[in-house]
Amino acid sequence: MSNVIAQINEAFDSRIAYAVATDQQNLADTLASEKKEFSKLESICTEYADIVDFSQFAITDKKDTNHIAIKTITKIRRMFESLAFDVCKLDKYTIETLVNARELKTLTNKDISAIIANEIEHTNESLQRLKVVRNASTASAQAPTTRHALRFMKIADYDAQKRETSVNRNAKAYRKIMKLIDSREVA
Repeated sequence: MSNVIAQINEAFDSRIAYAVATDQQNLADTLASEKKEFSKLESICTEYADIVDFSQFAITDKKDTNHIAIKTITKIRRMFESLAFDVCKLDKYTIETLVNARELKTLTNKDISAIIANEIEHTNESLQRLKVVRNASTASAQAPTTRHALRFMKIADYDAQKRETSVNRNAKAYRKIMKLIDSREVA
């Protein structure tokens, strides 16, 4: 087992122990499942270990800016699976956010929510919205998890004062994921 997988396992074990200790068995089970899936991604996780900080998976304090929610961890795993298997395994919210970010350079929080939920009014006519209509509650959950996953992978930066996400076009993961999206080999 590589040092990277050992670090990932340690982070998950810490977070699982916290979930069990605080009587959150469903969360503990989901974390255990994610840990198992990440263990299958040793090679690609090792390749990106100098870019990402897997120890953040262990942070349990939701007020900590480096805390990563379980739904965000799932998006991160899907990015690693995409990178490892050369097939886009990203959800449609992440795909459309990246497509729009490429075209618009930066996206506000409202932009990302409007991409996801057609019922959110928006004046930016350049914004490409998802074809399937989703409601605002979907956007309120998907927008931050997408933004955090992109930030974790160093694909995007988030300016909290401006409330804007900007894509790092030079990021190794960004270039490869955009190639997969453009080829539309979506799993």
